[in-house]
Amino acid sequence: MKLKVMAALMAGTCVILSEVSISYAAEDGEPLTLVSATADPIAGEYLITLQESVNPRAFANSFGVTPKRIYENALKGFTASLTPQQIEALRRNRSVDSIEQNGRLQLSSIDIPDIQLKQKASGWGLDRIDDGVPPVDYKYNGEYVYDPFPSGNGVDIYIVDTGIETAHPDFNGRATNDYNATNGSASDCHGHGTKVASAAAGKTVGIARNARLHGVKVAESCTTGQATNSDLIAGLDWIVGKLVMGASQGASRKPAVVNISMTIPSGISAIRALGGITELGVIVTAAAGNSHENTCGSVNSIPGVITVGASTKFDGAAGFSNYGACLDLYAPGDSVRIATQGGGYGTDSGTSFSAPYVAGVSALLESKYAAMKFDPAGLESYMKNVLATSNAIHGAPSGTTRNLLHKPKYL
Repeated sequence: MKLKVMAALMAGTCVILSEVSISYAAEDGEPLTLVSATADPIAGEYLITLQESVNPRAFANSFGVTPKRIYENALKGFTASLTPQQIEALRRNRSVDSIEQNGRLQLSSIDIPDIQLKQKASGWGLDRIDDGVPPVDYKYNGEYVYDPFPSGNGVDIYIVDTGIETAHPDFNGRATNDYNATNGSASDCHGHGTKVASAAAGKTVGIARNARLHGVKVAESCTTGQATNSDLIAGLDWIVGKLVMGASQGASRKPAVVNISMTIPSGISAIRALGGITELGVIVTAAAGNSHENTCGSVNSIPGVITVGASTKFDGAAGFSNYGACLDLYAPGDSVRIATQGGGYGTDSGTSFSAPYVAGVSALLESKYAAMKFDPAGLESYMKNVLATSNAIHGAPSGTTRNLLHKPKYL
């Protein structure tokens, strides 16, 4: 049996470079082909995905390998530093489904200085999405109309990022840092995760103003916000474990949304991890990336994963935003207002901030219409084909959606 996977873990989101054919040794005896991290590889470090029946810790021990990461919830596997001899043995082992070189990932924001503001207006982004049509001459007053209850009450939003500044006043006690895949502090020393969280659920600059925010830290650097593929998978694996554990303890699991505003590699490990989340009834919102290139990749085909591009205040496709047939929706992402480190506010640009707007609206729907129990694919379809303002975006490349996120005032 053959399985197609992308031969790259990209620094732009989900971009197909080439395909390689991976063979299961159990069926045809051919050794697996290594999946390279061509963008920014980590020498000698690999992510091993195993068949579902295999115990990853015991399997690694049998090869004399000390894992750096163990994955047991969203997928079965581990990350480890491997010798060429160990790699060759793993390539021929029938329990191994894929071998991916670990690589460094990037956040999906644009590197521009924050513009510090004093007013507490919501900003043009929220003003735009609560109206079906833009104001005359695109002159926004920052007014955002919404239903203060439930406004995301009872919904958990997982922010897979650099952590969250939980003490920021825009979160009014609703944010916690729950998981840390890095070697540093769980707090947000970079600021990106705080900005993303505020767009999703800040009380002044966000959408789901009563939702709970959960920081899942997978990016460590205080300057670049760089992450690794293995840490991203570890964060997603933890989320699946958290959701499954709640169900196994007899708890009535709250509705949830997962936001990822960084590179998502197009490998088997990411496909299984994201599939594990959506199979539990949780929708995923993902930043399309800021390289102005085609965003299509294997993870975009997973039902319930919404890939979001950035729009401007003039309803144009942002010049930096990725595009293509795999882009599901546009949302404001050019100089939008967000919360910044130290309790402040500012503006920033990037698909990093478009995706959490969609996450916030998802939380509003799950909160207000909890009895409907949206499945991820159904919620995605509803937001893209029913709620969205159709044909609003101009300047989008051929074959790309022109639909813009819409949040009706009654939500």
